[in-house]
Amino acid sequence: MYLNETFKVFKTLKVLIFNLQPTHNTMETQENKPLPTENNTNTSQNISATTIFKMASSAFFTATFRLIFFVVFGLSLNIAIFIMTYNDLDAWRNNSTNLLTNILGYVVPVFLLLIFPFLFYVLGQKHAIKAALFHVVSRSKEFLFVYFTDKLFDFMAKNPKTSAMIAEGKLTEVISQTLPNFLEKLQGMSFVFKGIFTKFSSKINFTEIFATAQTQLGTNASPETLKNFVAQEANKRIPIAFLSPASWVGFFILTIINLLVFAAIYLLMKEKIIS
Repeated sequence: MYLNETFKVFKTLKVLIFNLQPTHNTMETQENKPLPTENNTNTSQNISATTIFKMASSAFFTATFRLIFFVVFGLSLNIAIFIMTYNDLDAWRNNSTNLLTNILGYVVPVFLLLIFPFLFYVLGQKHAIKAALFHVVSRSKEFLFVYFTDKLFDFMAKNPKTSAMIAEGKLTEVISQTLPNFLEKLQGMSFVFKGIFTKFSSKINFTEIFATAQTQLGTNASPETLKNFVAQEANKRIPIAFLSPASWVGFFILTIINLLVFAAIYLLMKEKIIS
């Protein structure tokens, strides 16, 4: 079960890191640079394929190591506890006349060999994805919203009606009509990016940013200038939580709970509180 689930997580992480590369030019990130216009849109720099590969590989192996560490630690700890308590657990199951002891003789191994290792796996999965997200965001957050706006314009271009309206110069009207639906579905994004931008949309008012862009750019508004403006403004509003590394607090809490359960079992056995 753990192996199959682990492959699913690796697949998710692979989609996450290799879907980062934007399809268009990236934005200028320095706050003191002028707003993008038709004349300066093309000055933004493309990320090299080598840089993308290095970043993706590094993020992937960071997440993989974290997940493997959680799984191996959880399994090793609980298998060790099970081996140490095996004889007493066997006696509880087979020799005890106490119903509670009989039940614990069956329940405790389930917790040691299934429940706790699975909890370490679930926690490790979340920690690994958080570590990968932090790795990507901390190194390439300036590209996240270029990716977002690219997907928005791809979404509009695939609809014949909105595509025709854009061709007629009704860009502002199209965005006003399309943005709410796009934010709800986040169509064309991977599962992980949907999660990222779902959280972002609760913290960042994209509708307000697009409205500001249309007002400030005026006649200079075009798909390219709008993408760069929105990406630049939204990038300034990334929640602090996404700029923080994955926390180890959950790991230590789960480990302490696991050890406390072992201590309780040990006390019951050695002090013969129940028999």
